[in-house]
Amino acid sequence: MLLTGPNKELDMKSFHEDCEFDMHGSDNVIREFYPDKDMYCIVMVKSGILKMNHCILSLDGMSKETHKKVPCIAALSHTNIEIFHSNFKGDTLADSYTTGILAIKCDIAIHECSFAHFNSGAIMIH
Repeated sequence: MLLTGPNKELDMKSFHEDCEFDMHGSDNVIREFYPDKDMYCIVMVKSGILKMNHCILSLDGMSKETHKKVPCIAALSHTNIEIFHSNFKGDTLADSYTTGILAIKCDIAIHECSFAHFNSGAIMIH
């Protein structure tokens, strides 16, 4: 799966203008992703269980102009994700602010996976 980013001219609501992001770990970092049911990502887990095996998820080519931090997988409260033998790649072209997995109050199992090129951290769990 590959996510190339939204078009700023077509969807102005998906952009946060004049945002300053914290580039170091702190209590506020996870809030900068604006986690909700309409967030921009490759896979959104709103309820139930997500099981992935031998998958490749890439955010390469994300437009830095999105002014948003984007995860490959976002899992909301009371969900469950199980990921095995998968590869996650952040953006290497525009140096965008991305993360591999954003998990908000959910159960998560990750086994033999690789994460590369994520400027905002590979896995964020709250």
